Amino acid sequence: MSIVVYIYAIHANANEWHSNVTFLDTVLYHGEAYLDPDRGGIASHLQSDQSCSPMKLAVNGWSLGPVLLPERSATLVVSDSIHKLICKALPEVELRKVKFDKVINVPWRKGSSAELLQLSSYSIRVGNEMSIFAYAPHDELAASSLESYYELMPVNYYDIRDRYSDMQPFFTEHYEGQDHDDGDYDCITVNAKMFIDNPIVTVGFPVVSEMIYNILKPFIDEDMFGIKSIKL
Repeated sequence: MSIVVYIYAIHANANEWHSNVTFLDTVLYHGEAYLDPDRGGIASHLQSDQSCSPMKLAVNGWSLGPVLLPERSATLVVSDSIHKLICKALPEVELRKVKFDKVINVPWRKGSSAELLQLSSYSIRVGNEMSIFAYAPHDELAASSLESYYELMPVNYYDIRDRYSDMQPFFTEHYEGQDHDDGDYDCITVNAKMFIDNPIVTVGFPVVSEMIYNILKPFIDEDMFGIKSIKL
């Protein structure tokens, strides 16, 4: 009997999925992961990284969501309460505590980013939204009020792909069926056993099993993510 499995590709570029969200909204919601000086590429880690320092984040402490996908990260960061749920349901999944390197305190609500762009004190404009973490000051009080957050450690999809057969294509982006320069990159091949064996993988963005997603779903603000699913 075949196994029915749903998997979910999760993207932080919500501004490309939802017309009511801007890039500044995504920056203020998800935060930014800082690269260590000796690393290139992305700041997140893999399960295979045996020894690594905690991922360092800059976040907006005004209203920090329980599930984040920071800029320059290829995987998810979750609050301590979600960390405990995942550890109980899937003890084989590894999570590592992150470090809040900078916490700003910028009043923000979804859809209000246009107002923030008018505030010269933040020295931001369309095209340099990420600079808000450089210009806004660190807020020690906001930082001290945050609970612990954890990086959800994935397996590298490209390291395991060739172990599986009977694969099917999964187009992970919102523009399926449209001409797009990244079309080939955004279509991966998957099967059910891959996600039974590996509940979370990264392809430059996280792709998670149904068990992981069902834990995350009550805490996800769907307007702040781009999410695509497939039944295997």
